[in-house]
Amino acid sequence: MRQGDRHILVRTVAVQWIEAEDNYVRLHVEGTSHLVRQTMTGLLSRLDPAQFRRIHRSAIVNLDCIKEFQRWTGGDHLVIMRDGTRLTLSRTFREQFGEWL
Repeated sequence: MRQGDRHILVRTVAVQWIEAEDNYVRLHVEGTSHLVRQTMTGLLSRLDPAQFRRIHRSAIVNLDCIKEFQRWTGGDHLVIMRDGTRLTLSRTFREQFGEWL
C-alpha cells in the first residue's frame, strides 16, 4: 500500500480486521490502521477464505483474531476481537459461522 512517497508492506496475517469507509477500506493492523482505495468485495476476493470472512456489510475479520462471540439483539451477535474491539456479526453473514455459534 502507498503512503505518500513510501510503499508500506502489510502481511496479510497481520491484518486483524477490515472496515469499509466509502470507496476505501481501513485495514486494522497490530495497533495501527491503513486506509486503502479498494472496495470490500474487491479486497475479499483477494483474501484467503480460510483466514478471512465477512461478518457485516462493512466488516471483514481475520478468524485467528477472534476471541469470542456473544448473542446480541435481533439475531445478531457481537464478535469480540483479541484486542477488545467489538464488531457486529449480522444475520446476513451468520450462516458462515454456524459451527462456531
